[in-house]
Amino acid sequence: MKQLTGLASWVGAGILCGKIAAVLGVMVGCSDAADSVLCVVHADCGQGRCVNGLCVDRGDVEVDSLGASDTETDFQAPELVANLDVLFVVDNSASMIQEQELLATSMYSFFNALHVGVKDGFWIDARMAVITSDMGLHYDGGVYEDSNFMFDNPQVKCSGSGDNGEMVAEYLPEYLNDDIQVTVPVTPAKITCRETADDDDCPVQWTCTNMNMQGVGTCTPRYEHTSVSCPELSTFTQGNRFVSPLTEKNGDTVMDYPGFIAAGACLMHTGVDGCNYEQQLAAIPAALMNPNQQVFLRSDALTLIIVITDEEDCSHGSEDWFHLNEISSVSANLACGKYPELAQQVESIRQEILDAKKEATGVDGASSVLFAAITGVPVGSACEGRGDRIGNCADVKPGVNGEGTMENPDVVGRTVATGVEQLYYEYACQRFEETTGGELVAVTSAYPAMRIVQMAQLFGDKGYIYSICNEDWTPIMTQLGEAVQQRLKIEY
Repeated sequence: MKQLTGLASWVGAGILCGKIAAVLGVMVGCSDAADSVLCVVHADCGQGRCVNGLCVDRGDVEVDSLGASDTETDFQAPELVANLDVLFVVDNSASMIQEQELLATSMYSFFNALHVGVKDGFWIDARMAVITSDMGLHYDGGVYEDSNFMFDNPQVKCSGSGDNGEMVAEYLPEYLNDDIQVTVPVTPAKITCRETADDDDCPVQWTCTNMNMQGVGTCTPRYEHTSVSCPELSTFTQGNRFVSPLTEKNGDTVMDYPGFIAAGACLMHTGVDGCNYEQQLAAIPAALMNPNQQVFLRSDALTLIIVITDEEDCSHGSEDWFHLNEISSVSANLACGKYPELAQQVESIRQEILDAKKEATGVDGASSVLFAAITGVPVGSACEGRGDRIGNCADVKPGVNGEGTMENPDVVGRTVATGVEQLYYEYACQRFEETTGGELVAVTSAYPAMRIVQMAQLFGDKGYIYSICNEDWTPIMTQLGEAVQQRLKIEY
């Protein structure tokens, strides 16, 4: 078994100590740390740290948010495993159109980051599954079916048990045109790629251009388009529940990573008709404990869970939740945060996730499950980062107005499309885009997601939180990919 980390082993990008030293006249990841030494991870720098591709003395830099290669006292790597199983939890409520479109670009960045330090032509065996936040309106297996429920709130689109953690196994019908899958948008000049990867780092029909001295460039479309075609899903589907890069070509089993990522990106478009009372956290154990889906989990794989949502988790923990006055009133948005005693405890959900991994594989989930979320926290605040470093998040001030905190946000009135004023929590963050007329329009408005933050905190150095209001998710997903890569071992 061989763990490959560090610049000296980045053969796939053509980066070798002698090659770069000859070009730049510096040592590269081959000796103790010194200023101007090129690097990829902190291990390249001896006692120093890797910052923006250069080694610097540890005392000259702040600790980074992920800390994937920190000192032994700061980061204890678990027993390394060879493969990766990634479960995406995608909020499919009405406010998530823009965010689902950001996923395609960032997914390429995530999977490409896994291959830093991996020999050219070798791809990590990964699996990917997608579930939604829609768990309907039910608690402990019982569905709330009162016909009068929410009769005054027709905007709520909840029925039965919703998707109940079932893995998405087909593309949305609206993405189909005469049975031919169309495209998902991808942003040019955002995805990094390697010089020697034969464009395998890029979407199909894109190419790796703008190379720097380290042999790293960015993906650029060959033609005038900014999207990728969704491949035939059956080519990559395994167990009818998840996708894998392993596919058959000319009688041989090969790794088709560009096709695999494209298939996953298309599955991420889960639509926006899901239940408005999202149960993002409860959906995870529902998915992993489903007997028909446990084959997704492997004993020799890390399990990475990535939640993408702009709302607080509303996993129901009591039948009393269904009888709240707020549910069918103009203050329905407040129900999920106002009564924490009626919500399922975050600690119990985490334990269910760990138990599901052990039940399916026999492996201790505490050492092999990672949790990440792109969710409602202020950009650049103490809420962003690794789970064991965001302890002050509850005290962070959300939004731009008021005196509330993430834990106790202000309540504000907003006029909705029907002209009625409704009560909402203050936004944790917003992202704006300029229209052709020069007007700034909010394209992302996220509410404080303290329960999701608490989940990351419980996972400690295996938990990660990022703001969904970041306009570009490629840096976030790249960092996460690098952090995961350093927990993998590679056997050629």
